[in-house]
Amino acid sequence: MLSIDIIAWALLLGGNYGIAMSVAEPLLPDSEESHCTVQAWVRAEDLTPSSILNGDLRIRVDPSCAEDIVSVGLQLRLDEYAEVKFPKAGVVMPTAPVRGNVSENETSMWRPFGMRDDLEGSNTEMGRYHKALRDPELWEVYGEERTAWKSAVTLHEGSIDYARPFVLPFAVATPHVQFPPGHENPFRMFSSQDSPKPVAHAEHGYRYTALITFSDGRLEEVPAGYTTFHPARRSAPVNQMLSTNVTFSRDGCRGGTDELGACSPLWSRDDDAEVHTARIDLENGGVVHAGDILKGTVNFYTNTSGIRTVRPYIETSRNYKWGQSRAQDGGSDAFSPGSCFDGSHVSDELSTSYCRYGHLFGEGDLCEDKDGGWMRKPAAPSVDFQIQIADEAAQNFQTHYADVQSFLEIAIDFPYPSDIQKCLDPSRMVKQAPVSETDLLEDHMWEAWRPLDDDSISDHVRTYRLSARIPVTIMGARKYALNSAMDPPVHYLDPEGVASPVLLREAPASIQDVVFPTAQPVISVKPKEDVLKQMMASYRHFTTCRESFPDYSAGEYAGVLWKKKYVAGIRTHHTVVEGSEGSEEAKSLKKVKSMLADNMGYISRLQVPQAVAIRPLFRPL
Repeated sequence: MLSIDIIAWALLLGGNYGIAMSVAEPLLPDSEESHCTVQAWVRAEDLTPSSILNGDLRIRVDPSCAEDIVSVGLQLRLDEYAEVKFPKAGVVMPTAPVRGNVSENETSMWRPFGMRDDLEGSNTEMGRYHKALRDPELWEVYGEERTAWKSAVTLHEGSIDYARPFVLPFAVATPHVQFPPGHENPFRMFSSQDSPKPVAHAEHGYRYTALITFSDGRLEEVPAGYTTFHPARRSAPVNQMLSTNVTFSRDGCRGGTDELGACSPLWSRDDDAEVHTARIDLENGGVVHAGDILKGTVNFYTNTSGIRTVRPYIETSRNYKWGQSRAQDGGSDAFSPGSCFDGSHVSDELSTSYCRYGHLFGEGDLCEDKDGGWMRKPAAPSVDFQIQIADEAAQNFQTHYADVQSFLEIAIDFPYPSDIQKCLDPSRMVKQAPVSETDLLEDHMWEAWRPLDDDSISDHVRTYRLSARIPVTIMGARKYALNSAMDPPVHYLDPEGVASPVLLREAPASIQDVVFPTAQPVISVKPKEDVLKQMMASYRHFTTCRESFPDYSAGEYAGVLWKKKYVAGIRTHHTVVEGSEGSEEAKSLKKVKSMLADNMGYISRLQVPQAVAIRPLFRPL
């Protein structure tokens, strides 16, 4: 049997190298009530304010029950979910085992990601600890879901040849409202359900659901995919400098001297008393659009001779205001601003131009070129920096349960004193490690294997980090700008109420012809026993994603399927050079055209997005 560690590393490498894992769900399971399997897909343009957008619903029905279907409809909805877990007031939490303070037969417990070979539980110190953490009497839990709006439309009634896959076109009309952007699902090796720490979570999603009505009156809801919303770009200040004084300190939430292990006694209180200050200057008031560059300068007030590197980067996180409020009501300050649990990292926004979809359209693995907004520079009294903000970087946005916020983090790294270096890794102390960037580059010149332009910092020297952060604002990409004559859209949480999107059988001549209903949000409180079951799942449950209560990403991303339709349509008009009819390219084009003839011939209209970048070279499918 493969070791769990091997599986974990394989999955991690799979995440890094673009290995996709997906499951084709039988969307209507067999049961005593229904022996009919129905599958559904939606391909559609991403949602934007004040737009009429197009899409297609594809249905595949088990031939044995095709004659039992009397109508097919479609629903689109925006749902939001939040949950929180924190210790009950006055409880005594189990004591965590100390790393390195265990018997030799327990060393397998300390693996990459904190995994153990035996996930089924064991009569060991660590096994007993994790079992104790799952005691529901230790925790307060809350879960809540909010349906901001939903719209449905019947696309077909009466008989049709349901025995073969068929496609029904539809349209979505959106009001002049800023709804929240969707985000990519991050690759997660394990959830934090079994964490001894407080846990808060919030998410939202736009879901398409096929509505299948049978002759006996049953209505089955079949997940058909998910989509996203691109808020209109807001204007940013121009030529407004922001200057902020900061003090660098250890981040207590990311580990202190615990990483030193047995070498910890060598770290003195004088080392902890070290203080470094600086002034950070940012252009445009610290406001930047996704896809643009954030420019600034770090001006140190204190001596920089001991600083090994300066690392400016952007950290975007989600603050859990709803979870914070519930925790405060329960007597806990676990999620208050400045605590270690007041937020979590936010993934990039969902978009068809996101790097991991590039290979679908012959654009290569564009994720290889992403640096995540990180940069590293040698220390100096004044350090200029420029950080490229990704086109799909998460923008600051307020939602019902949590807000997306961004910070500029400035980290400064220092080498540990030589006695700690020697203690940590005696084998590397044969020669004294360079203490300055100049000395390090000199050493690099005498290493035959190192490229001349390799300015990376050697990892031979263990370092510790001090950091400071200031809030910045990331706004939507410029490509989502509205007509300058239009008023800014209203935020979807406007207390005066907002309009909601509408599904239509066909696109109207003008958006002025659409009557938008007023959104009627509905909140449902989840039973505590259900939330407990979800948030207190056994540690033995190996999973590559967080098992949150709802699944807002069932099916496929509708925007990518729509872009595939568009790109394939463009390629069918590709001219084959005379005499190359037998080439692989010509054969591939013939294959694409044949597929489109079956899949698109009976669709009466084909309106496609205008802002899709098409590569001129055809890549065989």
